[in-house]
Amino acid sequence: MFYVYLPDKQGGIPITADRLLRSIGASVRYTGFDYAVYMIEQVVDSQESIRLITKRLCPETARHFGVKPHSVEHALRTLISACWTHGDRDEMNEIAGRPLIQAPSNAEFIVMMAAYIKGMN
Repeated sequence: MFYVYLPDKQGGIPITADRLLRSIGASVRYTGFDYAVYMIEQVVDSQESIRLITKRLCPETARHFGVKPHSVEHALRTLISACWTHGDRDEMNEIAGRPLIQAPSNAEFIVMMAAYIKGMN
Protein backbone atom coordinates (compact mmCIF):
# COMPACT_ATOMS: atom_id res chain seq x y z
CA MET A 1 0.00 0.00 0.00
CA PHE A 2 1.17 3.54 -0.62
CA TYR A 3 -0.06 6.95 0.39
CA VAL A 4 -0.14 10.10 -1.65
CA TYR A 5 0.21 13.49 -0.04
CA LEU A 6 -3.00 15.47 -0.16
CA PRO A 7 -2.46 19.21 0.22
CA ASP A 8 -3.96 20.69 3.34
CA LYS A 9 -7.32 22.37 3.01
CA GLN A 10 -5.79 25.84 3.30
CA GLY A 11 -3.08 25.21 0.70
CA GLY A 12 -3.10 26.76 -2.74
CA ILE A 13 -3.13 23.47 -4.67
CA PRO A 14 -6.64 22.37 -5.64
CA ILE A 15 -7.68 18.81 -4.87
CA THR A 16 -8.25 16.85 -8.07
CA ALA A 17 -10.21 13.65 -8.59
CA ASP A 18 -6.95 11.85 -9.32
CA ARG A 19 -5.30 12.97 -6.06
CA LEU A 20 -8.41 12.25 -4.03
CA LEU A 21 -8.74 8.71 -5.38
CA ARG A 22 -5.08 8.01 -4.68
CA SER A 23 -5.50 9.30 -1.11
CA ILE A 24 -7.96 6.49 -0.36
CA GLY A 25 -5.71 3.85 -1.89
CA ALA A 26 -7.12 3.66 -5.42
CA SER A 27 -4.59 2.37 -7.90
CA VAL A 28 -4.22 3.45 -11.52
CA ARG A 29 -3.81 -0.25 -12.33
CA TYR A 30 -7.59 -0.58 -12.16
CA THR A 31 -9.50 0.28 -15.33
CA GLY A 32 -12.13 1.90 -13.14
CA PHE A 33 -9.64 4.53 -11.98
CA ASP A 34 -9.79 6.48 -15.25
CA TYR A 35 -13.55 6.05 -15.44
CA ALA A 36 -13.94 7.33 -11.87
CA VAL A 37 -11.72 10.36 -12.52
CA TYR A 38 -13.76 11.22 -15.62
CA MET A 39 -17.10 10.74 -13.87
CA ILE A 40 -16.10 12.72 -10.77
CA GLU A 41 -14.89 15.60 -12.95
CA GLN A 42 -18.18 15.57 -14.86
CA VAL A 43 -20.18 15.81 -11.64
CA VAL A 44 -17.90 18.55 -10.26
CA ASP A 45 -18.38 20.54 -13.47
CA SER A 46 -22.13 19.94 -13.81
CA GLN A 47 -24.55 19.65 -10.89
CA GLU A 48 -27.08 18.09 -13.29
CA SER A 49 -24.96 14.94 -13.67
CA ILE A 50 -25.59 13.94 -10.04
CA ARG A 51 -29.20 13.00 -10.68
CA LEU A 52 -28.45 10.90 -13.72
CA ILE A 53 -25.32 8.93 -12.85
CA THR A 54 -26.62 5.51 -13.87
CA LYS A 55 -28.90 6.64 -16.68
CA ARG A 56 -26.66 9.22 -18.34
CA LEU A 57 -23.18 9.50 -16.87
CA CYS A 58 -22.26 5.81 -17.17
CA PRO A 59 -23.30 5.63 -20.86
CA GLU A 60 -21.54 8.96 -21.52
CA THR A 61 -18.38 7.64 -19.86
CA ALA A 62 -18.62 4.42 -21.85
CA ARG A 63 -18.86 6.40 -25.12
CA HIS A 64 -15.92 8.57 -24.08
CA PHE A 65 -13.72 5.51 -23.47
CA GLY A 66 -15.17 3.34 -26.27
CA VAL A 67 -16.56 0.61 -24.00
CA LYS A 68 -19.99 -0.65 -22.95
CA PRO A 69 -21.85 0.98 -20.02
CA HIS A 70 -21.85 -2.35 -18.18
CA SER A 71 -18.04 -2.38 -18.36
CA VAL A 72 -17.89 1.08 -16.77
CA GLU A 73 -20.23 0.07 -13.94
CA HIS A 74 -18.34 -3.18 -13.29
CA ALA A 75 -14.90 -1.52 -13.35
CA LEU A 76 -16.11 1.18 -10.97
CA ARG A 77 -17.53 -1.43 -8.56
CA THR A 78 -14.19 -3.26 -8.65
CA LEU A 79 -12.29 -0.04 -7.88
CA ILE A 80 -14.62 0.83 -4.99
CA SER A 81 -14.34 -2.70 -3.60
CA ALA A 82 -10.53 -2.54 -3.73
CA CYS A 83 -10.54 0.84 -1.95
CA TRP A 84 -12.94 -0.51 0.66
CA THR A 85 -10.97 -3.71 1.26
CA HIS A 86 -7.39 -2.45 1.00
CA GLY A 87 -7.61 1.34 1.12
CA ASP A 88 -7.72 4.00 3.80
CA ARG A 89 -11.14 3.72 5.45
CA ASP A 90 -10.51 6.69 7.74
CA GLU A 91 -9.90 8.88 4.69
CA MET A 92 -13.04 7.49 3.03
CA ASN A 93 -15.05 8.33 6.16
CA GLU A 94 -13.66 11.87 6.16
CA ILE A 95 -14.55 12.31 2.49
CA ALA A 96 -18.05 10.92 3.09
CA GLY A 97 -18.50 13.17 6.12
CA ARG A 98 -19.72 10.23 8.19
CA PRO A 99 -18.68 6.72 9.17
CA LEU A 100 -19.31 4.32 6.30
CA ILE A 101 -20.72 0.97 7.39
CA GLN A 102 -20.40 -0.66 3.98
CA ALA A 103 -18.79 0.13 0.67
CA PRO A 104 -20.66 2.90 -1.14
CA SER A 105 -22.55 2.20 -4.35
CA ASN A 106 -21.17 3.55 -7.62
CA ALA A 107 -23.44 6.59 -7.51
CA GLU A 108 -22.76 7.29 -3.80
CA PHE A 109 -19.02 7.02 -4.40
CA ILE A 110 -19.01 9.45 -7.33
CA VAL A 111 -21.27 11.94 -5.52
CA MET A 112 -19.29 11.88 -2.27
CA MET A 113 -15.99 12.37 -4.12
CA ALA A 114 -17.37 15.23 -6.20
CA ALA A 115 -18.95 16.90 -3.14
CA TYR A 116 -15.65 16.72 -1.28
CA ILE A 117 -13.75 18.27 -4.16
CA LYS A 118 -16.34 21.06 -4.49
CA GLY A 119 -16.16 21.74 -0.76
CA MET A 120 -12.35 21.91 -0.71
CA ASN A 121 -11.69 23.96 -3.87
